[in-house]
Amino acid sequence: MLGLRLFYFFFFAALGIYSPAFPRWLEANGIRGFELGVVAALGPVMGLVSPPVFGWLADKSGLRRSLVASTALVSACVVGSLGLVSARAAPAFAVTFGCAAAFAFFRAPMGSLADTIALESRVSYGPVRLWGSLGFLVAAVAAGRWIDPTSPVLLASIAAALGCAALAAWLLPARSPVLAASVGVAPTRMGALALLRDAPALRWLFLCALFFETAHSAYDLCFSLHLRDEGIAPAMAGILWALGVMAEVVFFLVAERLLERFGPGSLLVLGAAATAVRLGLMGELHGLASLAALQSLHALTFGATWTALMRIVREQARPESLGALRGLLSATSAVGGASGMIAWGTCYRALGGATTFRGAALVGSVAAVLGAICARSLAAREGQDVPGVASGK
Repeated sequence: MLGLRLFYFFFFAALGIYSPAFPRWLEANGIRGFELGVVAALGPVMGLVSPPVFGWLADKSGLRRSLVASTALVSACVVGSLGLVSARAAPAFAVTFGCAAAFAFFRAPMGSLADTIALESRVSYGPVRLWGSLGFLVAAVAAGRWIDPTSPVLLASIAAALGCAALAAWLLPARSPVLAASVGVAPTRMGALALLRDAPALRWLFLCALFFETAHSAYDLCFSLHLRDEGIAPAMAGILWALGVMAEVVFFLVAERLLERFGPGSLLVLGAAATAVRLGLMGELHGLASLAALQSLHALTFGATWTALMRIVREQARPESLGALRGLLSATSAVGGASGMIAWGTCYRALGGATTFRGAALVGSVAAVLGAICARSLAAREGQDVPGVASGK
């Protein structure tokens, strides 16, 4: 799956430039406070609409390569256009909002479409997905060192990475190997919804994902701002983001063994609980050394949680509704991310980083409880008697 590895690398390289720096680009162009939260929330909001639509289309048509390539190419064109506009003068809020909305709409389904290909191919997800983490790491470090986060070059770099992702997409399978012989399989969207209706574990999983993403969005939006307020230079901020991703890469290398040993239910609980701990400590600790050490928890907060989510979706989905179910999971996460972005952006400006991260830690605690209920439901469905949380064995 060379094409999938390359696609993950360049797609997440674009995010490695975008995630740490785009909030600062927005602030430099006069977008702050509530407006900052609204623009940042476009990603999760479009994640609510776009992945289910593209997931349903992917299941109904069986198309893979053309959908992934076209979303990457359009995203590159939109963000590149905003960069050209900002090179002359700070764009009006309406222009930034429109471009950010279009960018978010076409970027949102790219990851879920690639995940669908990975899941239906039955490859070990972690070793393939880690190429995305490596792309994020390399790009975050390079951007922090050589790209001014307030410059139009930032947006041009994002567009270039997405353009490379579009090229890599042409190495992906043209059609689904599962659906190749049955294009037009009937109502896959309803099939995914039926799974949610009939599988309690999936309902708890989706609720856990909702609260997890709400909590974790505080990190996505406010971490760079928190580092700035701590007096940490942009180059060092990029290294701190990269440290988190390095921890994530290490986790993905051993993810399959951990899944076999402990099961996805236990990893889900561990990841959500670690999210609450990490965010709580982020509000209390200060200084470069403490924040750098805290980044090691990204292995659990993202790596363990995401690995568990993907494994449970793969195990619970039917082949003809995998894309739609994966899209619905993205949409559920997007609801949490959108509400979190708006809440945390406003909270950060009004109350500061410590209060913001403490609030996010409480939401993360709710996600951990929901994850434990999901794990028990999975164990009950498999006829297992597991003390505490599901072992998955």
